[in-house]
Amino acid sequence: MIGGVSVKRIDVIKQINIIKDTYCEQCPFQTYENPADCARCKHYAELNRCGAMLTKISKERRRKKSPNNKRGQELSKRDYTKLKKLKCTDKEIASMYGIGMTKFMQKKYSWGIAKKKGGE
Repeated sequence: MIGGVSVKRIDVIKQINIIKDTYCEQCPFQTYENPADCARCKHYAELNRCGAMLTKISKERRRKKSPNNKRGQELSKRDYTKLKKLKCTDKEIASMYGIGMTKFMQKKYSWGIAKKKGGE
């Protein structure tokens, strides 16, 4: 939801392609050597706005995907299994709790979830 309107990522990408195909492809000033020419164009400003919307949508999706930031809290086996059911990766979970991957893997070993390399 951006500005009270639900916007889908695919719609923004379609808008970018329309601008690019309609204006940029035929632009006589369009050169990849001198992007300063593009920076003065009103269509370039629209492309930047679309890019900002994509960034905002991505951040919103990440925020929804990862429940609250748990930094400083102790990660429990129960919390870990809940987050895995939500399709969070180990790296995302470790980051959420503010712990490194080594400590994270040590926790998994202690819970009997992970095996050490080499089958130990």
